[in-house]
Amino acid sequence: MSEDPENSPPREIAGFRAILDLRDLHCVIAIAHWGSFMRAARTLNMTQPSVSARVRQLEDRLGVPIFERQPRGVRLTSEGKIFVAGAREVLTRANTLMDDMVSIAGSTPTGLVRIGLPMSLTKLLTIPILDRCRKELPGVKVRIVESLSGYISNWLIDGQLDLGVLFGQESAPGLISRPVVEEYLLVAASGRDALEPFLQSDGTIPFARLAEMDLILPSPQHGLRDLIERQAQTEDIKLRVALEIDAFGEIQRLVARGDGFALLSSAALGAADAPVLATARVTQPPISRTVGVAYDPNRPLGRAAREVMLRLEDEMRRLASTNEWEAASI
Repeated sequence: MSEDPENSPPREIAGFRAILDLRDLHCVIAIAHWGSFMRAARTLNMTQPSVSARVRQLEDRLGVPIFERQPRGVRLTSEGKIFVAGAREVLTRANTLMDDMVSIAGSTPTGLVRIGLPMSLTKLLTIPILDRCRKELPGVKVRIVESLSGYISNWLIDGQLDLGVLFGQESAPGLISRPVVEEYLLVAASGRDALEPFLQSDGTIPFARLAEMDLILPSPQHGLRDLIERQAQTEDIKLRVALEIDAFGEIQRLVARGDGFALLSSAALGAADAPVLATARVTQPPISRTVGVAYDPNRPLGRAAREVMLRLEDEMRRLASTNEWEAASI
């Protein structure tokens, strides 16, 4: 029986499907991660010859080398780096599609949702969002990744994270960030007596009084420092920076020792093992920053990620309405 030309796939499409065998993509990504065919084979529960054969056939079909063989292991070629980036995106989309179909067929969403949290917010947000999702989304596994905001932005773009909590000024181009709360910065001191000379009758500190303090701040490359410096420039105030340290824990320990004052969020001040410091909110004007939930619009969110995002935003607003976080819902 002859093949119906109207129903048979075009040769180009059939060839395209052969190249995009998802098993080939898994092999390439595993080898790129480990830098070794042997270790990738163990991870994939395959034999090394079968992994090598798959990659060799894929390279033949593509017409370019993906890996450069070295005396000890392999590394990606320039073409290979492009291929791996695309392979990760294809697998992310495929997994999202499968999760959505399973969710539609069932009563609740399912799948893995990866969330990036900045270090200053990890303690505040981790347990509330995990508890909420475990209760309301039993079919969804939530993975929390703690890092600097810049890394979170990059991992969202690379497809290694589905959602990320970012500060307004740190959202990378191309990402969509949904503003959730406005977080206020506080002056932190070793004790109430150190703050007393600067306090107004309402217990706040005018921004202009910061010029009289020895400040311990992050370096100029840090987003928080940039926020503070820009506001000082707007108010025509010269800050007195005594020390620059890119480690919030060490900043707080130095403040506790009486070496100066810090400008930090209540969430950062409540981090694990942080010393107890006296604080006061800055006013006239206040120092604040937007906190939002970001994602890459080029990687559509699956149903599980959308449901988790709604709960993450709701928990952020709930915490902002309590004494746990000096913040206000937007």
